[in-house]
Amino acid sequence: MSEKGLTNISLKKINKSKVYQYIYRKKTTSKLQIVQELQMGLSTVSQNLNLLEQEGLIEKMVSLNPPVEERQTPFRLYQILKFPLVSVF
Repeated sequence: MSEKGLTNISLKKINKSKVYQYIYRKKTTSKLQIVQELQMGLSTVSQNLNLLEQEGLIEKMVSLNPPVEERQTPFRLYQILKFPLVSVF
């Protein structure tokens, strides 16, 4: 019996790649913007941001002047730190 569809591991790799590619295109962005644009859950985006940061691919920055809609929570900008020559996913 063969399984159709994505495995959990494949889906995680795809989500991680989507988050990385989004940050790559935008140069700097916030967690909320990623959640809204990619239509992913906050926990999924948070997990992937943590992984990418641990791998040294992105960097978290604190903005002293966040947009109005994000003033309720600390505003974090994410930017690409490294441009891998080979696929990391």
